[in-house]
Amino acid sequence: MATAAQKRALQQSQTTLDNSRTAQAASQAAYNQAQKNYTSLANKGYQQSTATQGLFKKYNKTTDAAKAVLDKGVGYKNKYDKKITSLLDRAENGKMQYSVTDDPAYKALQNTYVNQGRTAMQNAVGEAVAATGGYGSTAAAAAGQAAYNQSLTELNGHVAGLYDAAAARFNNKQNLLVTLADSYRQLDAQGWEQSYNEWNSKYNGYLQLADEYLKGYEYMDEADRRAYETKLDAYWNSLTSAQSQYNTDQSMTQQAQSTYNQQANDIANYDETVRKNLADEALERKKQAEAERANRANEAEARRVNDANIAALKSNDYNIDNVKRFRASIRTEDEFNRRRGTSDYKQYGNYKSYVAAMLEQFIDNEQITEADADYLYEYYSLGK
Repeated sequence: MATAAQKRALQQSQTTLDNSRTAQAASQAAYNQAQKNYTSLANKGYQQSTATQGLFKKYNKTTDAAKAVLDKGVGYKNKYDKKITSLLDRAENGKMQYSVTDDPAYKALQNTYVNQGRTAMQNAVGEAVAATGGYGSTAAAAAGQAAYNQSLTELNGHVAGLYDAAAARFNNKQNLLVTLADSYRQLDAQGWEQSYNEWNSKYNGYLQLADEYLKGYEYMDEADRRAYETKLDAYWNSLTSAQSQYNTDQSMTQQAQSTYNQQANDIANYDETVRKNLADEALERKKQAEAERANRANEAEARRVNDANIAALKSNDYNIDNVKRFRASIRTEDEFNRRRGTSDYKQYGNYKSYVAAMLEQFIDNEQITEADADYLYEYYSLGK
């Protein structure tokens, strides 16, 4: 049996082995998980975040909007074009429509000079009548008509001036049409400039916004890629660390198993040695006991033989050769007992019955005499 120290050492080795197996199982699970994490992420590959994808969508949407604005153009419509054309046409092709008799200024002058002519004619006629002693005459009438005509002549002297004034008014009106057309041109230019500025501002606004989205997208994409690579590196480091830990734990388990096996073998060998020694001691004791028994049997046999010899000497009737042949032909008691599975043992049950049966056979076969049988009965203590 193992010593107490051996048992304690084996128990400690068992505890160490159990702990090593537990640690190895844990590191195996950690390694499997780390391998799963790394393989999954590596196979999945780099993928942009939802925020980064959203920025790229906004960039595309904004560039599409900028292109739509560019394709549409300024889209300005000249609402003064017809007015400008009409004004310039009137300024270029307009005809002065003037009648001095329809001129209010002329009519006012006409009334004045006609009244003055009538007054002058009346005065001239009166003077002529007075000069003739109060009698009218052709001369008086002629003088009055002359005075009246003089007034009309003076009236006609204003016609050219009235026409020039009308021409000046017409020219001013035509120039005003051109000026008005220029004003509409300015309004048109201002409208165009305003529309262009609004269009350009809108277009450049989309371009600027698209550029901001693109920069944001590129920044986020780079950040996502760095985050992915950092995470992948971390998973790889975790995997290599887990593998190293697993290899260490596996080596510790193998070492603990080897130590445990060695101690168990040492105990087994020790137990086997103890058992062998005990068995050897028991065998030796059995041999000694057997030897003592054999000695006692030999002594008893010697005494019995001696007694038989003495009896034979007394009778001196048996044949020694027959006795020797009989004893050589049958099994000894030790041989008979060792062959318990044989038919003889099953048939006779014990050694004395076996010897008695053999004696009867030898007698029947006349291989021994009655005297021989008497001697052998005595020799094997069979009795009759």
